Amino acid sequence: MTMKTVQIIERLLALLYACFENLIHGGIIFGWPSLVFVFIQLGYFSELCSDTSANATSSLQLNTITDAQNLSKPGGVESCPEQESRLQLIFSVTVAVQALCMFPVGFMFDYFGTRLSRVVMSIFMLIGYVLMAFSSPTYPILVFPGTICFTIGGVIMLFSSMQIGNLFGGQKSTIITLINSMYGGSVILLFIAKIVHDAGFSINLLFFILAGSVVFLNINTFLVLPTKYIPWPLPEGYRLITCCTPRTPTEATEDCAYDNQGYAEDPFSEVVGVNEYSRRTSVGSTRRKSSTYEGRRMSLSIAMDTKSETVDGGISEAEERKKKEYESLGSCLLSMPFWLILLWQAFLEMDVLFTFGTLNFFLTRLSNGDEDLVSWYTNVFAITQFFTIIVGPLGGLLMDRNSISMSCSKSKKPKDRGPYAEMRDSCLPLAITTVASIGYSICLLIPNLRLQYLTFIFILVMKSLLFGVGSAVVAVVFPMKYFTSVYGALRTISGLFTFLQYPIFILLRRYLDDDPFWVTIAFIIGDVFTFTLPAALYVLSKRKTSTDNNNK
Repeated sequence: MTMKTVQIIERLLALLYACFENLIHGGIIFGWPSLVFVFIQLGYFSELCSDTSANATSSLQLNTITDAQNLSKPGGVESCPEQESRLQLIFSVTVAVQALCMFPVGFMFDYFGTRLSRVVMSIFMLIGYVLMAFSSPTYPILVFPGTICFTIGGVIMLFSSMQIGNLFGGQKSTIITLINSMYGGSVILLFIAKIVHDAGFSINLLFFILAGSVVFLNINTFLVLPTKYIPWPLPEGYRLITCCTPRTPTEATEDCAYDNQGYAEDPFSEVVGVNEYSRRTSVGSTRRKSSTYEGRRMSLSIAMDTKSETVDGGISEAEERKKKEYESLGSCLLSMPFWLILLWQAFLEMDVLFTFGTLNFFLTRLSNGDEDLVSWYTNVFAITQFFTIIVGPLGGLLMDRNSISMSCSKSKKPKDRGPYAEMRDSCLPLAITTVASIGYSICLLIPNLRLQYLTFIFILVMKSLLFGVGSAVVAVVFPMKYFTSVYGALRTISGLFTFLQYPIFILLRRYLDDDPFWVTIAFIIGDVFTFTLPAALYVLSKRKTSTDNNNK
């Protein structure tokens, strides 16, 4: 087996394992509509419903449900506005914390590296699953910290997984969106929890199983991913290893085992990570003073630069452009592209998360309280969202479409597309995301239950592209060494907007007579403004390219 084959196998295994763990443990909170249905049936927070209050049953006329349907709930429990509001509050707080924690998580990842971050991830997930397993109608308050803990763990998992895109060169955007799609596809887990509940089993058992499965995350933590980072640009011959090979000299073996930075075929090469972390030890520093080693490193560096220009087709030029434009993290955060991406991310994210959190409310309203219809459409929604694992990577393929077609072309020599080509390519998937968001909002305006199948498809397209394309665009616009910090800051600030979900929901229930028309109209107007991002990036890339051509 050749060294090239070994590298390919290692990288595919790393990708497959990252996809699998994100599918199981990543964005579980996005399956919230399924869990809300189960919680209402089990009577979580049912003590908030007063029998003597005029609001004992919801304003949606849930009392029209037949006695037979009520018997399917423990003790004939019915939902009420207070109970629905509390469940909505849990979701709003959890998704807000999910976004707010991304900047500190990005900082932790930059400072401490992959391994320590993933150890913290495992602890959060274990605590979250155990709390959910011990929650009950008697102790529903455990759902609050439980959902927050396993959601934070999922965020750390996502950050540690996205760096795997560095292993695949020009297809980096496709890999990042694939991993984000798996993260979003974990909605299927809570759908399974609902099916388990409908079959007569306890969902607490499922969370105990998830708590036990956390131990398997250590395989990726200690055996596959490096201690610090996967470098970008990727050195020639880079390998993912955690133990040293016979090809490595004894003194280099000690350094490799200590740093676990990955293995380049020249063991004396200096491996540089995502934020330009250089693995330097006292032994390594002393050894590198030798002129022989210095010459070997310089030869490898020249070889890497040459390969980057001839194979990756403009990636080095693009990175050089980004480093000149954004010399510090502060310059990234104060730039116009950052705030336009933030506007795009914040509006679309708040829109889709509000829809997720209130889906049970919308379906109950449209079905006139028919529990069987609500259950059916909730199942269809969960199954539809699972296909994000297929739709999501299409966003990456759209972003990489020109570079992939050029690399696959054998009839002609690939031309230099310039440092702004990737930015230009990102405009189409950004615009499609906005169109999908406006599409499902328009469908929600029409009070037709069957039309919601189309709503689910629009939501699928929008959510699949939102997080994957959003993270890929950050990687395209800003230097990779600031990627986790910039993306973390972006998601943290946008998380402040998600706090608005709960007051909007209260406004809808108390002052708009449960009519979502004006709320939906407001979301559509906000979504239209997000077209400014793809338009601005396209104009900026064309203007910069024209200026560069004139200066040559």
